[in-house]
Amino acid sequence: MDILAEVIDKFGVLSHVVVATVESTSPRVRPMTLVRHGASFYFATGSEAEKVKQLDSNPMVEIILQWKEERDNGYIRLDGEAIRETDAETIAILYHRFDYFSKLWKGPDDPTLVVYRVKARSYDYMKPGEWGSVKIEAK
Repeated sequence: MDILAEVIDKFGVLSHVVVATVESTSPRVRPMTLVRHGASFYFATGSEAEKVKQLDSNPMVEIILQWKEERDNGYIRLDGEAIRETDAETIAILYHRFDYFSKLWKGPDDPTLVVYRVKARSYDYMKPGEWGSVKIEAK
């Protein structure tokens, strides 16, 4: 398995991550659920969330996935762009595939549901037990 495939494989179908956006000149971080569908990453949010305004102004994001193996921690830092998903079929597939969507929204056409696809530019990857990260360009 090449290193990019190894990195992407560390993200499960559902991953609890931290997403950073920018508001004016200040970073804003929050816990989120990142979903992997096919070769793409997505996250959903409510239309009134501050992150929607932040991403409308500046779509750049960083996403951190952390995990522990035995006594050592590892992480992946994804640098990318959050692109608002407009394809109704993709939104419907995600809505029906991931149960938590139905707990927050009335359906895939709920006007308060906003879905973003994350277009990765690069990853920093530090395996548990190592003390330096490897930078990997996304394809």
